Amino acid sequence: PSLLVLSCTWRFARFRSLETGWRIQGAMFTRRLTVNVENHTLDRCTFMFSGEHFAAGGWKSQYLEKIGEHATLEFESKEFLQGLSGYVYFSSVDHTQMMTLAFSCPITTAACFTARCGTAIPNCQGLLDRVPDLARPGSGLRREAGCAWETQDLQDEHVVVRLIILPPDGHALPEELGRRLAKARWCRSTLTDGEPSEAVPRVTLVERRLIIEIDNRTEQNLVLDGEFFETGSWSHKANVLMRGGVTKLEFSSDEVFRGLSGLVWYVSESSLDTYFSMVFSNPLATNASFNAWAGPPPAELLQEMWSAPELSGRGVQVPDGHGCAWNVLESGAIIHIKVAILEEIISMDPLSYPPKPVEEQKSASAGYPSAASTAPKEPVQPVLSESTSIVVAKSEEDDPASSAVDKLLSSTRPRDFFDGLGSGLKVAGAGILAGTATLFAAPVISAKEDGVSGFFSGLATGVCGAVGLTLGGVVAGTTQVVRGAYNTPEAIQMAQEGKRWDTDLGVWVDDCCNLREEAAQAEKEEAEEELADKEADGEDGRPARKVADTSFYDIIGVKPNATPADIKKNYYKAALKLHPDKNQNDPEASKKFQQLAQAYQVLSDPKLRERYDNIGAEAMGDQAMPNIDPSLFFSMLFGAEQFEKYIGKLYLAMQTDHIAKDLQKDFDRHQAAQGSDGLPRDVIGSSIEREMPWGSDKKDNQLKRQQFIREVSCATQLVQRLDRWAVGRNEDGWVHSVLQEAAELSRVSFGGRLLRTIGACYQNAAQQWLTCLRGNFTIDGQLQSWKESTHAAQVKVQAMTSVAKTAFAVKEMHDVAGAGMSELDQAKRDEAAKDALNSFEGSLPVFLQTIWDVSQLDIENTLMRVCDKVLKDISVPWQLRYRRAVALDRLGHLFEDAGQVELRDITQSSVAKQQLEEALYSAIKERT
Repeated sequence: PSLLVLSCTWRFARFRSLETGWRIQGAMFTRRLTVNVENHTLDRCTFMFSGEHFAAGGWKSQYLEKIGEHATLEFESKEFLQGLSGYVYFSSVDHTQMMTLAFSCPITTAACFTARCGTAIPNCQGLLDRVPDLARPGSGLRREAGCAWETQDLQDEHVVVRLIILPPDGHALPEELGRRLAKARWCRSTLTDGEPSEAVPRVTLVERRLIIEIDNRTEQNLVLDGEFFETGSWSHKANVLMRGGVTKLEFSSDEVFRGLSGLVWYVSESSLDTYFSMVFSNPLATNASFNAWAGPPPAELLQEMWSAPELSGRGVQVPDGHGCAWNVLESGAIIHIKVAILEEIISMDPLSYPPKPVEEQKSASAGYPSAASTAPKEPVQPVLSESTSIVVAKSEEDDPASSAVDKLLSSTRPRDFFDGLGSGLKVAGAGILAGTATLFAAPVISAKEDGVSGFFSGLATGVCGAVGLTLGGVVAGTTQVVRGAYNTPEAIQMAQEGKRWDTDLGVWVDDCCNLREEAAQAEKEEAEEELADKEADGEDGRPARKVADTSFYDIIGVKPNATPADIKKNYYKAALKLHPDKNQNDPEASKKFQQLAQAYQVLSDPKLRERYDNIGAEAMGDQAMPNIDPSLFFSMLFGAEQFEKYIGKLYLAMQTDHIAKDLQKDFDRHQAAQGSDGLPRDVIGSSIEREMPWGSDKKDNQLKRQQFIREVSCATQLVQRLDRWAVGRNEDGWVHSVLQEAAELSRVSFGGRLLRTIGACYQNAAQQWLTCLRGNFTIDGQLQSWKESTHAAQVKVQAMTSVAKTAFAVKEMHDVAGAGMSELDQAKRDEAAKDALNSFEGSLPVFLQTIWDVSQLDIENTLMRVCDKVLKDISVPWQLRYRRAVALDRLGHLFEDAGQVELRDITQSSVAKQQLEEALYSAIKERT
């Protein structure tokens, strides 16, 4: 007993010492920041939360939604050795004013803080990287654009800052504040929002310099539009080449082994369609090179930098078709060139890209860029994209049974060892998508025949399909590893040559696309598909006729002779407009939404519509079980109309739509053959057995065609979104519109998750493209590639885990329902049905999470293809592709920051139930 008491006493003392240590450690590494905001803007305009990013820590409790006349922002971090670091930004209701805070409270160094307020939002990440130290309390105000602040308390664990949002210059402030502001010091930030000051010249033994004097003889000012340095940088920068004047530019590099190499370009200030582009290099060991163009830019300016001709010192050089001339005044370690931009130069013709081959250019007009021949060509017929693993290569076998195995194993030859190793996951992902599509389509059809028990059996059938196809993927992956190892040497050689692996053809191709041609092809295929659908559904339009009641037509906004396609299109637009999530302040929103859904239930069904036209609203008297429109269901579940231009129609919706239509056709065919009372019970099973082996080749091609149209449509609309920045050069207006759109998108269903997913994809694609400009095998490029590969693997594993959880939940529901349904006592049967319903509602968060995880996999794969089309589009010159990449990266940052807040927690059963009910209610179509 004594030893037992001693042991317990020692353990208790040990626990208390550890507890005390944890408390001390928590207090030691806790960092808090309190910002007391005073709003002195005109009319005390309200600032709404617009976005955030935390490298460490976060809000102390809940994020602050708005800033009025006074507000307190509190941030906290208890992370080990990381401290608190991040930025947040707010915007006025009309998005004309932006207020940004960047701060850092590290563990070992001084606390830092800065702020900005004005019409433009700064580079927030750059602001955070260069945030200056806070001054000590009592040292007076610090100020920057539109803001002033002072330190009220500065301790290791807690910092308190007073932030003052200033009115425009010339407007009155409180007398004391005005006097203090007049004595305020400007922020000591190393980030300069305006023109950076010139650096102090560095003395070095290895230096290469380039001096260029530019004589602009045109009638327009040319403004700096972009730059890229492989090595070196500016030493004297000029943002404008004044018309009729001479401007001096200087570049230098002190790198020991690489010298100076880069390119810059200017664009006309008013018309924005006339360029002046230069490429140059002054290496240490080889000869210098230089080239320049005025007028239309060359198609591939980066390639021109790598293949620029050696610099010649023999007199004035006037290359044909370049629009400029130059003369080398000095060569060596310091090169001095004088360039004259000729008076008569032509503007850029967007339709001249991609340029014609050299032999065709000789017979064409002189307006084409001389560097055009370096651009790779894209085949006229676009290759249908395989952006989702569920689509596999075609098989030549006609037998459906043998076709299943062949299609599962007939992935195109792997690119390399790692590609072969990943084939198993790829086919497993295909099984996940197909099985999940069946999982959500089969219950609806099954419930029509057998009610609740049919619903559960349909879920079980879909789960079995997903599990079986996943196991088949393991076999396919093992086979592909050997083939991938054999192809690895060829892959290394082709990657060095800048080629891209085409997964559809199984060959190496030029890494580019012609988005203009693909858009025309997609538009043509979409028109053909719509025509085929109309012919299949008999949508030839209806002659004008009198109907008993037009109220349902009026609710949807169509005429009584509208086609089914017009009714569906208008209902979709009206449903997005009247959705309760978008009209939270309208008490009648839910009622209007129900009336709209009721009208669509009747008009979407030919038989009900015919009865409605004849007898009016009485056609609603004997409705049967509703059928679900998968397109509308997934559209309503994942956001509003604005998201469609970014992610398109989900592949899961397309797959489910095809399966549901085929199952319904089987029902109609058996019903017509045997009558409504003689419907066989194995209709669903036989139909799904045909669907699980991937369906017919015709259906696979149709799905691939729809995916191709989806990707091209999203890419075209994304280009239009980026063009205000990339082509229009209206960066401030573009940022304001993006912030306004992001604020609206964050409030819709799954808005936060979608914004974060889209933003991360955009950033990864842009950063990968920008890092590859310096080569495919640089350290930065490999790190970015590994980062993308790791994230893609995590998303696939998460999707597989969610499907497994769904299978377990379905088994539990099936067990609960089956245990009581065999009872003869009706009361026990009712109790079992109630338990099954409760089990189903409790599993709704799992189902909803599975839908999201599978859809996220599809969205990210699609966006990867979309970004490739945007950034590798040879129908525009390289300069515009570069600006697209910069704008895409900024768009991704803004979207990801705005999506940090979730308005709904889908892990709660009530929330998940509401989400699914709203989406299902929007997508139902009643059938007789």
